[in-house]
Amino acid sequence: MMEHSQESEIEYGWIVGGMVPDSFLLECSALYSEHYGIWGENGPHPGEKISLRLKGIKSWLKSSSSGIYYARHNGILIGYAIAVLAQTTRKEGVVWVTQLVVHEDFRNRTIAKKILYRIWGQSTFKAWGIVSANPFAVRALEKATRRRCDPALISEYSKELLKFGEQHTSYISSKSALKCDKTQSSVDSNFYIDHSGVPEMVREATGKGVPWLLGSINEGWEWFAFTFNEQNQLDLTSVEIDEMLKASDDITKAAYSKMNFDKRHSWMRFTSEEVDFIEEEFKMSNSARVLDIGCGTGRHSLEFAKRGYECLGLDYSEPLIEMAKQDAKKFPKLAFRHEDCRRFSLAEKYDVVICLYDVIGSFIDAESNLNILKMIADSMTEGGKAVISVMNYEHQSTAYDSPKFSFAREPSRVLNIPASKTMQQTGNVFDPKLILVDDSTRIVYRKEVFSEGLNLPQEWIVRDKRFTLEEMIGLCAGAGLRIYRHIYAGAGKWTQPGSKRHCKEIVVFCEKATDLQVDFLGGLT
Repeated sequence: MMEHSQESEIEYGWIVGGMVPDSFLLECSALYSEHYGIWGENGPHPGEKISLRLKGIKSWLKSSSSGIYYARHNGILIGYAIAVLAQTTRKEGVVWVTQLVVHEDFRNRTIAKKILYRIWGQSTFKAWGIVSANPFAVRALEKATRRRCDPALISEYSKELLKFGEQHTSYISSKSALKCDKTQSSVDSNFYIDHSGVPEMVREATGKGVPWLLGSINEGWEWFAFTFNEQNQLDLTSVEIDEMLKASDDITKAAYSKMNFDKRHSWMRFTSEEVDFIEEEFKMSNSARVLDIGCGTGRHSLEFAKRGYECLGLDYSEPLIEMAKQDAKKFPKLAFRHEDCRRFSLAEKYDVVICLYDVIGSFIDAESNLNILKMIADSMTEGGKAVISVMNYEHQSTAYDSPKFSFAREPSRVLNIPASKTMQQTGNVFDPKLILVDDSTRIVYRKEVFSEGLNLPQEWIVRDKRFTLEEMIGLCAGAGLRIYRHIYAGAGKWTQPGSKRHCKEIVVFCEKATDLQVDFLGGLT
């Protein structure tokens, strides 16, 4: 038995099917074999646990459109799902969960639902589905997709879905026997899992007054459960939407790690000019040591290294750090490390610390942003300087006249934001037609599609925190930093500062605060 835990101790993630290592698949095999279920009386080994070998689980991941989504508790695998995200013959997207299992000690704790949140795909997809003899898996699908499984609608698309199943699964074909009409939806999958507990599970699944629409199932059959884009969406509670947003945060990090930053991202063209500005602002000596926090692919670090400075770049995205390391080989005084910028430890102190392009604000909670600022202060030498840029809330709020709302009062509005590929294609995350702004928290919500560089398309609500100068003064003071100068500017235009209404970024220049200045929390002393 596993000891029950707080939700904060559960970590969720995903891996593209063709990239899953055997060591991980062995964990999945062990979890399935111990916790999936037992064979029924007509199964090959009645009363015994159903086992799954490594070869078997690999067969579920053959499709280039497959992926595995998982949950870990204190590093131990407690649940996973295998899914295929692909197109039908009509070029309509379908998400089909081919396997879902959760450790028995963690059932009835919404683990399955939270895993399925991470398999949404895109809002333009035609259908989302699962074949299962577990009514709670069906309910998790309904919660994750915000729609009810309607057997009449499933029947309408059943032939096309069977063809899809034949192409992407090992247990369904276009000739599979199907019972699908207005009152039921099940398929003969020839999988004789024990059904003795199914009636009681159905009663539990309908215990809150939610009707069960898919009928009963015979031995060897499973429910053929699908929801469709054309259906009306269910209202979710603010807690459920917050769960979905947390899933978005996890997947966005993985998707960001696989993005291609190219010439379409115009804001990346000004690296040299920005380093020129920092050199002049801080009157840097040749011996100055530079720390780049949230370095991404390391473009600023590389520019400093080209000029002869010793530099270390840190980022929480391991793939981006690996890319940066390839470019660093020709510079002996340049290094990159995979670190969470909210918590790390360095043996050395640095004369110049940079934290640019919205590392502060990528996390929406004050604690995370304060911790990054504390790491900046802790990493600085006495007399060291720091430059930090954040997105300017007052520009977003006034110049764009962005639509305002309150997440606390209207959480469902974030689900209806139009989807775009802004983050991948241009990085222009200010378009008022594509965002919602919470005026009380200064959190901005967008719906982003990630597809380039990924085998599986993903669409997620992305949120970031925007700041006023007054907020930055207070945060920096709380971290032991004093802002001695600030400018409102845009990418590559630091030498041409403007007003807070017309500039997208606030750039602040900091030094370590004295004890008196920290106590004052005040302002520009």
